[in-house]
Order: sequence, then C-alpha cells, then structure tokens
Amino acid sequence: SLYVCRITNSRSSAEASVSTFAAHLQANPALLDRSPAVLYGSLEQCVETLQERRERYGFSYINLGGDVESTAPLVARLAES
Repeated sequence: SLYVCRITNSRSSAEASVSTFAAHLQANPALLDRSPAVLYGSLEQCVETLQERRERYGFSYINLGGDVESTAPLVARLAES
C-alpha cells in the first residue's frame, strides 16, 4: 500500500506532501522519500518508479489509495506496459 501517492509536475507540491506525512509520523522526510510506501512526481516518474519497484521488490499488486480520479492516469499507463 502507498501511504502517499502524489502525481504532480510540481516538485515543491510533491515534497510538501511527503513532508506533511513525515511530520505526522515524526519521521525523517529523507527516509520516507526512499520508502516503497511513498510515490510522488510526474506521471512519467511515477510509472518509472513503480516499474523499478516491481523489478527490485517483485511487487505485482499495489494499493494506490482512495483517490481514484488522480491515480487513474497512472493505472492507465501501467496497463499499457
């Protein structure tokens, strides 16, 4: 499951989402940045990251959270590959 899934072309917006989540957990944002439970970036970056994680960790199923509208483009792109 992804706890943060932020598809955006704005690096500052994505980092703000990770920072907010890190503050909630009282965790270091740099550690969460590398966590498989956090995904952020442009659509292309998110597709590449998930494909890398599939290769590295063997993930074949990922819960993208409840915001179906914002993750639909990601699902569509992954379905093509």
